[in-house]
Amino acid sequence: MLKNYFNTLGDSAHPRSDDARLRQVTRFQVLLVTAFREFSIITDETISSERKRFRGDVVDSIETFVKRTAIRNLAFTGRLSKQQLGDLHDTFQLAVHKARAAAVGSDARRRKAYAPAIYRDAQGRPEVRIDRAAFPWLLAELASWAREERIVKNAGFHERAIRELGPEHDFVQRVFSLWDVGCRGSLAFQDVVTGLDGVLFNDLMANVSWMFRCAAESCDVAHGTACTMPMPMAISARTRSSSCPSRCSTSSATSPATYVRSVLRLLPSSA
Repeated sequence: MLKNYFNTLGDSAHPRSDDARLRQVTRFQVLLVTAFREFSIITDETISSERKRFRGDVVDSIETFVKRTAIRNLAFTGRLSKQQLGDLHDTFQLAVHKARAAAVGSDARRRKAYAPAIYRDAQGRPEVRIDRAAFPWLLAELASWAREERIVKNAGFHERAIRELGPEHDFVQRVFSLWDVGCRGSLAFQDVVTGLDGVLFNDLMANVSWMFRCAAESCDVAHGTACTMPMPMAISARTRSSSCPSRCSTSSATSPATYVRSVLRLLPSSA
């Protein structure tokens, strides 16, 4: 009804009147006169005040719409519930925000050369993705082993925990490589959902198998291909060919089993 009304604003407000001047009065002119007569008390200050008043509700509505759209567009949700998908989307966006904030932070340890790129999906639409610089922030929100927490007391009465990035470890890079199935050097929300689905619902043996995959697999971003060689073979191959990706690198020529044992000692618990 409103659409039809605004489409006819240029029509005469009194098409059947005998007065020619009255027939020339359009619906838009009537609307304008009514607005000035009925809403003359509304000023620019009133509009600005109402905008500030409802800004939070508007932002929440936009965020909710974006979240629902992102979840609805997922091709695979795995065994995650709607609540888990919603919480994961919030964590995903929070990690991107923290990474951008850390790029201009005052802490030299966290200040990195992080310039968020503009990504696009298959249809050419803008897409939010997490690159390698932001990935530790995502893990820090998901797992306790990837973060450091310290308690801050306020005047001796209130306590709150502040989460900071944990020490950098090769395991973070290998999880990123394993989840980057498209070898694009960044993770979409779909990649994170698929990656977590392969971890959260496993039994002990399945998790051990998953960790072996982390120790044995990587991918070549430059060529868009997977490198599934065991670690010793990947290391020796890098010495023979410069085409082997840098992401296959490792700190020492250890076997996957040794690497998994070292990671198991690194991960005392998970959130």
